[in-house]
Amino acid sequence: MADSVNSSAQMTPPVFSKGHRGTEHSLSAAQADADKSRMIAQQAQQGEHDANAQRAVMRAQLSEQLNKVLQTRDSARGLIR
Repeated sequence: MADSVNSSAQMTPPVFSKGHRGTEHSLSAAQADADKSRMIAQQAQQGEHDANAQRAVMRAQLSEQLNKVLQTRDSARGLIR
């Protein structure tokens, strides 16, 4: 059984000839899907970065507002007085 697992792991991917229009279309569709996925992932990363920046700005504003009423400081657990 171990031999069948090893031989499966060493199999090479199929090689497609250039004469297959369907294969070329499938490859270009797969490339388009991969490009779209990369773009979505990049947008998600940018959104996360923007959210983190906005959170930091809001935290600084809150700290400033609280300091007007009572002395507060920032800690790892949050804003404390």
